[in-house]
Amino acid sequence: MRKYIQIASRTTSLLMKPGGFNQIARRLRTMALERYYGIETNKVVYLSELALDHAERREYAPVDFNDFDTLLARLTVTKEQNIFIDFGSGMGRALVLAARAPFKKVIGIELSDDLNDIARKNISRAMPRLRCRNIEVVSIDATEAEFPNDPTVMFFNNPFSGEILDRVLQNIRRSHSLNPRSITIVCNLPAKSAFYEQISKVEWLDHKESMTLSQGARIGLIYEVKQRGRGLAA
Repeated sequence: MRKYIQIASRTTSLLMKPGGFNQIARRLRTMALERYYGIETNKVVYLSELALDHAERREYAPVDFNDFDTLLARLTVTKEQNIFIDFGSGMGRALVLAARAPFKKVIGIELSDDLNDIARKNISRAMPRLRCRNIEVVSIDATEAEFPNDPTVMFFNNPFSGEILDRVLQNIRRSHSLNPRSITIVCNLPAKSAFYEQISKVEWLDHKESMTLSQGARIGLIYEVKQRGRGLAA
């Protein structure tokens, strides 16, 4: 009984806040979709819990279902041609959500073996409901990841900044220079973040679109790597 009283109290408190109904609707949708796909990803995991503390890394926090759907709707996914890569894939929510689309392959890049184990279990349970069945979770530092030569969508849910982000971006640029192709960078970020300040200054990225997410708490950004002849430096 005490548990239900606590839930009722928290719900009433939330309803009294601005936007309370929307927040409750989002929470209910999250619970319903987690159950539908058979996944357990609705948890923030701090780096200290993983013994991966680093000034430039951020905790794992799952992307909001609504936010991801809004971002994915802005993309053109050519059936079985595009690759999706999630940097800092954590428990695998974005991988599951991306695999609902007809990507050729979905790849998660995550440093934590513990989170990768959870992600693989979540993917296995969700697999019967997914369109893309070619999903790989890689235990690797993002700065050491290699990229496929296919047209690629790269997703960042504010996983890191600073030198780590610099090195990842330079690897993306180098990969594109060696094999020119469509590379789209999709970001889901807090309204203010070091990641945004950094990526907004990258001259070889073409800013395509910005949008408000999570009732103004976050922003969505879409960039494309500039093709040669459109301002891309060698």
